[in-house]
Amino acid sequence: MPQRLACRSNLGTLWGAAIRYNETTFFPSAWAGETFYYATIPLAFELGEALDRADPNSPINRAARIKEADDCQPWREQYAKQVRTNPAVGMKVKFGVIIEVRQPLVLVQYDGFGKQVKGCDQEWVQVSTLGPGSNCPE
Repeated sequence: MPQRLACRSNLGTLWGAAIRYNETTFFPSAWAGETFYYATIPLAFELGEALDRADPNSPINRAARIKEADDCQPWREQYAKQVRTNPAVGMKVKFGVIIEVRQPLVLVQYDGFGKQVKGCDQEWVQVSTLGPGSNCPE
């Protein structure tokens, strides 16, 4: 069930309402032969700007993510070059971290998402295929 409703335009969110569901109850109806749901539903007005800040898919937040990715691109390229030419234990790479180096291979310990994608906890990877993760490298 929705927790927020919003009125949007091309420029962003104009206004919205936060929805709560209080005193929720399921009750059977003898005369209808079904189970019904009851709740008191108070609404609270919310400013469109506040809703846009909280919504990760709002135009403002999407633009901020695009700008952050563009600002990070030179760092990502530099880090990718460094990790491919001089890999070291502890360097963060896409889906995990390097835990052993035996040129031209490195052993990558995968993070939670990497384990899902790769289907294993760790594996030997060609140094030439290494790259930074999705975040801006430090």
